[in-house]
Amino acid sequence: MNWAAFAAAIVANFVLGALWYSPLLFVRPWQAETGQSAEALGKHLPIGIPGQAVASVVTAFVLMHLILYAGAHSALAGAGVGAACWLAFTAMPSLGYVLYGSRKPKLALIDNGYHLAGLLIMGAILGGWGLRA
Repeated sequence: MNWAAFAAAIVANFVLGALWYSPLLFVRPWQAETGQSAEALGKHLPIGIPGQAVASVVTAFVLMHLILYAGAHSALAGAGVGAACWLAFTAMPSLGYVLYGSRKPKLALIDNGYHLAGLLIMGAILGGWGLRA
């Protein structure tokens, strides 16, 4: 297992999340859709940031194994595994939430966009860099 690629995938996903939900990109529309003020969001950060770090580790670990099982030995193939994971395990459940009215479509697009980008990037790193040192 290439631990450097694994660590890089984790860091890339975590940095993507910090950028995605920043004032540069989607924090304002995300706040508008969720109704959270900056103050309320700030109260969640001490738990949210470590929790998201753990989520990035778990996601990279599972994705790494799926890439290994798929024999994806290029950035494109790794990103393809990430895209398939997103479609099956993120997009489809989220579609149900939107269709049954428990999730706003714009909020689902913002959150699902982050997950798609993260899985594509992590998959490309893990598949392209190589999983074996």
